[in-house]
Amino acid sequence: MLFSLFLSLIFFDFPLIAEPNQQQPILYSSHLLFTSRKHPNDVPNRTPIFVSGKLEKNGNIKIKSERLPNSSLLMIVPSFSVWNESMTLAFLEHFSSSLQIILKKNLTTKGLVLDAEFGAKQSQKFYTELVCSIHKLTKKIDPNLQLYLALFPPIHPDQHGYYDWDSLFRCSDRWIIMLYDEHNPRTEPGTVSSTRWIEENLNAIEAKLNKGENSFPNSIESIRQKVYLGLPLYGYAKTKLGRFGKVIPIKNWINNFEFRNATEDSLEVKMNDEVIYLPTKHFFQHWKKESQRLGYAGVAYWREEFLGENPLPN
Repeated sequence: MLFSLFLSLIFFDFPLIAEPNQQQPILYSSHLLFTSRKHPNDVPNRTPIFVSGKLEKNGNIKIKSERLPNSSLLMIVPSFSVWNESMTLAFLEHFSSSLQIILKKNLTTKGLVLDAEFGAKQSQKFYTELVCSIHKLTKKIDPNLQLYLALFPPIHPDQHGYYDWDSLFRCSDRWIIMLYDEHNPRTEPGTVSSTRWIEENLNAIEAKLNKGENSFPNSIESIRQKVYLGLPLYGYAKTKLGRFGKVIPIKNWINNFEFRNATEDSLEVKMNDEVIYLPTKHFFQHWKKESQRLGYAGVAYWREEFLGENPLPN
């Protein structure tokens, strides 16, 4: 019985690429918010992404708490650093059984967010197979369950080129493009995210998916409807020892005059022998408006703990 299920999933009923007309219903939300709080602040038009799940090498999904926030998405992060092997029956069995247990205890769960941030050794072929296998199996469990992918943008210090953008477009319901860490501990000091850099990345994604040589060319509208813009609720500091990368949550800056009144994307502040680089209220307001004007799915903020008890600065 199990072996025949495996055959049907992998060989007969498991194409890596689905036809374009099979796209699942859209989950409309003005924004998503990553959080590890079991009881995140209840705000209209906000969907929490519960940062709790671990995907083990054998396919099991482990979560820190049996109960997830109501109407939330569950983020799962692989516990392994690379996936360069073929899908196995055991992986599919473990994934299916553990996901069904989670769903039975959390009836309002909307779906999964797969955040698989692998290194340079990751192959495109096996990353694509992993994502497409999870997507297909998730839909067999519940056709309404959504699979989101957290993805590095094309121009990013941690982008290693293992995304087959065209295949991933059809093997997922939504994307969260992580438009942060333009500058990070592995780069020179600078802002965590700028409008120019975001625009370059969004244009690059659309160019990859809207090309005529694709199997199924995608319209700009369909691409944007799939994409949430991931924005950072933090900045970085260069310490007095000259090290860049100390995380600075915006929660202590939201009421700061310069943060609130700046007309640029970022703020550079010298304080206590440190140089702090922060996104500004102007930055958040601009991209919330742009996401609506340009027809993107919405904005996804990383993460609630960096806000404290403050409202979003938009």
